[in-house]
Amino acid sequence: MSGKIIVPLEDRGFLIAYEGVLPHKLPAPEASDLLFKESGVKSQESEFSRQTNHQARELIELPNQPVFQLGAYTHPEPWRELEDGQVCQSLTEWQFSAASCRALRGCVWKEPHSLEEIKNWLLQTPEDPLCNVAQQVGAAVIHPDQPLKFQRLDIPKPWGFEGWYTGVEKRGVVRVGAATGSTELPHALSLFPSELHGSHPEQLVLLKTLNPVPQEVLGDLYLELHEEKWEVYVVTEIDRVAWPDGEGIVKAGAHPEKLRQFQETHGAEWKAAFRQEFRETIRRYEKVRREIDRQLDETKQQWGLDPNAPLQPEQLQQLLETVPETQAQVERNLRLEVEGFIGDCRVRVGDIVVFPTFNLHSLRHGIRVVEFQTPHYERRIAFFGQKVLTQAHWDTDRTLEVMDLVPYQPPALQLVRVEAGVRVEQFVDFPDFRAFRVTLAAGQSCAWETGAEYHLWIAVNGTVSFGWAEGATELSAEESLMMPVARGTYEVSNPGSEPLILLLAQPHSTANG
Repeated sequence: MSGKIIVPLEDRGFLIAYEGVLPHKLPAPEASDLLFKESGVKSQESEFSRQTNHQARELIELPNQPVFQLGAYTHPEPWRELEDGQVCQSLTEWQFSAASCRALRGCVWKEPHSLEEIKNWLLQTPEDPLCNVAQQVGAAVIHPDQPLKFQRLDIPKPWGFEGWYTGVEKRGVVRVGAATGSTELPHALSLFPSELHGSHPEQLVLLKTLNPVPQEVLGDLYLELHEEKWEVYVVTEIDRVAWPDGEGIVKAGAHPEKLRQFQETHGAEWKAAFRQEFRETIRRYEKVRREIDRQLDETKQQWGLDPNAPLQPEQLQQLLETVPETQAQVERNLRLEVEGFIGDCRVRVGDIVVFPTFNLHSLRHGIRVVEFQTPHYERRIAFFGQKVLTQAHWDTDRTLEVMDLVPYQPPALQLVRVEAGVRVEQFVDFPDFRAFRVTLAAGQSCAWETGAEYHLWIAVNGTVSFGWAEGATELSAEESLMMPVARGTYEVSNPGSEPLILLLAQPHSTANG
């Protein structure tokens, strides 16, 4: 296939094929493309098209038939570091009116198929040709003004797992799902970028769940901070075995009592003294930690395990039991000494914990959260009570150099909307995005407007219905979708008998790419 090829689909419309153009850069079909002359179809050049049996005719007006546009191109995939990019195909369906034409929907897939094969699939199912093609290639059908429903991707971690909804990186790529199949998120967004995410970057606000195991230490996350990334946790579950009274602890900010002690003891030099002693404490712990990790790696190899692969909690527990008790006690005492420099933020289900840049923090075992964050894949690890599998070093010096020496401050919730059975609270207003908690009473609904921002929704509990003029879709607990910029007005409803909690993030209008 080269250049532009126009293929009639008997009496079922037209197929216009292009090569070497990204789907969102394909020109809209023109009425003149679909005019026939005595010699056959205008611009028809391929051997395949010359063999097409179609009665020559001349059309005065635009045909009331679907027009499909096939693109074959190479799409960059920086997350896979493919030097030459990924060969893809896209198919979009267009609707003509007297004055204009618009794209109705489309799909994109890898492993290209021949023009003849695509044509045959379009002719196979006259009631819905594009859906048939999407089903044949296993791709999701994408509408420019209808929600994208994410398929959660679980990423194993030493402390449990992350559930990704919008993540795109080397470790994994989230997919958009539909009845016909699924498509990697970046490729789905490439079909209709201006309609789906508008002027905002293709890297959507990052949404995921953190699911630490309930065992102490095993389920404790890195003590870390971020220099670019802003993030917020919403607590969705607290394991009662780990936290019997339903109140867990998230480590966050500098410990208030430690700050007071250093201020009283060291006066004007308290900050330097605090950082120095914190650093020396971590170094003492790291020396012990590295030796234990070396021993555990040897044991893993003896057991036939990959030293750098995450283990199941049961396996890790068995492994830790091989550490001599005297050595384990030293590790425990030093670890608690390190953790004593960081404050305790007590949380229950529904609580919100916010981490601006330079705020040292660590989610603890048995506390499940939904997390929104800016799509920056960076962190500084100050210390960890296990072997770090993703990097060989800790970032202790840099972390302590830049950390804010202040106690943790909970966010101030701003009530932005209240009406019968509806309550909307803004819990963060970060430079890149805002986030809201929406509570709907049983049987209640509320209207929303996308404006110039896409809306990123996740259901915390129950089942929620999203409706618009042409249709509707539902989300269950911990399912997520993106409402496109082009959607405009839609309605969110609670069809159940219990109150419903939803979380919403939307980028700032100024957060443009």
